[in-house]
Amino acid sequence: MQPKHSKKFTFQTRFKTSEDQNKILSESAFLLSRIERLLFKDLYQKKQELNALKAAYLKKYQITARQFNSCRIKLEGKVLSYKRLLQERILNLNCKIKKLKKHLKNLLKKDPFKIHQKKRRLFLLEKKLEKLKKDQEEGAVRICFGTKKLFRKQFNLEKNGFSSHDQWKKEWEENRNSSFFLVGSKDESYGNQSCQLIKTENAFAIHLRLPNVFHKKSLKIENISFSYGQEEIMQALEENKQRRQLRLLKTKTKKPFCHLGKAINYLFKKDKKSWRVFITVEKTSPPLRTRKNIGAIGIDINVNQIAVAETDRFGNLVDKKTFSYSVYGKNKHQSQAIIGDAAKQIVKMALSKQKPLIIENLNFEKKKQALREESSRYARMISSFAYNQIISSIETKAFKEGVELYSVNPAFTSIIGRIKFMFRYGLSNHVSAALVIARRLNYYSERLPGYLEIIDGRNSESAFFLPARNRKKHVWSIYRELIRKLKTANVLHLSTIVRSSRRLKLLCDSENFDILPGKLRYVNSSAELLG
Repeated sequence: MQPKHSKKFTFQTRFKTSEDQNKILSESAFLLSRIERLLFKDLYQKKQELNALKAAYLKKYQITARQFNSCRIKLEGKVLSYKRLLQERILNLNCKIKKLKKHLKNLLKKDPFKIHQKKRRLFLLEKKLEKLKKDQEEGAVRICFGTKKLFRKQFNLEKNGFSSHDQWKKEWEENRNSSFFLVGSKDESYGNQSCQLIKTENAFAIHLRLPNVFHKKSLKIENISFSYGQEEIMQALEENKQRRQLRLLKTKTKKPFCHLGKAINYLFKKDKKSWRVFITVEKTSPPLRTRKNIGAIGIDINVNQIAVAETDRFGNLVDKKTFSYSVYGKNKHQSQAIIGDAAKQIVKMALSKQKPLIIENLNFEKKKQALREESSRYARMISSFAYNQIISSIETKAFKEGVELYSVNPAFTSIIGRIKFMFRYGLSNHVSAALVIARRLNYYSERLPGYLEIIDGRNSESAFFLPARNRKKHVWSIYRELIRKLKTANVLHLSTIVRSSRRLKLLCDSENFDILPGKLRYVNSSAELLG
């Protein structure tokens, strides 16, 4: 991840409508939603050409070209989302099948009933994977307009609170025709030809251009206010105003307004309460207020805490901090508030130090898909881990404040921090990993010290420095070998570390380690430890 030059923000607000306004908005949503569904049928099922369809649709349904393009762009977004989701579903099913097969080997001849049920599930998953792969090869697109969840409620009306099928059908039709999208362009007046937001004395007013089939040409909605994002919206409107004024001037300079202008997209959606409007504007990044040549701030994100480590320009530890949080049992809005507060403090720290933020490029989706075969405690921990939400919150706040945000390869950050920096600086496992993440931005060497030795139960020593003949071998291969030897050690329990003037000893359940000054010694579980 590199710092972005621009980013799109979406802001929403509710507005009150009269009976006439509500009727016109509902009719517009019905017409444009129906056009979107018919376009899906003609494009992706009948495989007709887009240019021929556009001319026919404009004449038949009496809509403008921009309204047709809005329906097309909204549909293309849904199709693209479906294809990406299909690819993710195939990857997740492969992960589930692989995990289930591994679990079946461990259950062999232990529990016949459980083995039978696991085999049944494995068969169903393989059939489902076969069907999805077939759809991907054929390019089939399956979209349920109105949501599949609501569609399936007709098969159990009483359980889902419907007294009759007609009541369900009425809600189904309302949900399918409850929204419409209007795409904008920076070349158009006020950033959008079909819908324009105009600043009034105390609020905003929306001027909506209606399809030509309507008797009225436009609809005006007043008293529109925004709790958040008013500054970004005003900035986009002002830039569009400047572009419009420069276009009217006759200057010798060729297109002096080409760099100005912001497209503004509108999405109108009706729910059980009232109508809402979603406004999407693009914001240019503010001037950067951080410098990566003076150091960096590494972030290690965990289930219940965020560890932060600051380095100087040489990669040495300068400061450290831990932000604790808990989102288990919290609803969506509570989790967003808790994570937002933590992200705000981290960005504030980066601003005060004038150093960029460094995060790991991780993905927990595969782990979350295979939780069925894990323990309930582990599944609960991973399920409540809002990693993507934390990253998104930090990214958004860093963009607004002009703080650089980079992502690095997460390979071996924990083991490197544990071996090289944990005892040197007296850090926790997570802070030492954050230190490695911060150092990785500037490609600092993480070679294992030559004096660091590992002794196994047969008293055979193997030094982990790189011989001259192995210089071409990547340094991470050493840590891969080290992880294999330390695999059974539960080094996260730091409370079991006993410090003394002569040696540091790490007591584990199945393995024992003697940590001497300058050496890490690995001994078997039968070794005798001195007091």
